[in-house]
Amino acid sequence: MVCERPVLAQPDYKKQFILHTDASAYGVGAVLLQEGEINPFKPLKPKLHPLAYFSATFTPTERNYDVYERELLAVIKALDHWRIHLGWTHKPIKIVTRPHQPNILEVPKET
Repeated sequence: MVCERPVLAQPDYKKQFILHTDASAYGVGAVLLQEGEINPFKPLKPKLHPLAYFSATFTPTERNYDVYERELLAVIKALDHWRIHLGWTHKPIKIVTRPHQPNILEVPKET
């Protein structure tokens, strides 16, 4: 349901912004978060509350970038999209991306 948790919150410019991004071969997705209520099970690690979501597709040229360039492009596009909010913050913005592991092709052993 739309009215159940987590419902999008208004930004609090006194708190740190956290930006989660991820890129695929065809586009980018991002979530802008801030610390919310205290987690009763982990009081030193507050719950992250979503403020906004963003997605965009890559141009045909951007699809040719390697995986690291697409991840960086995802961060740049998200920062540009939310620059109006992020420009007012006094705390550093924490950026979280998905680490990419090289694909390892496993060759089945002959029996």
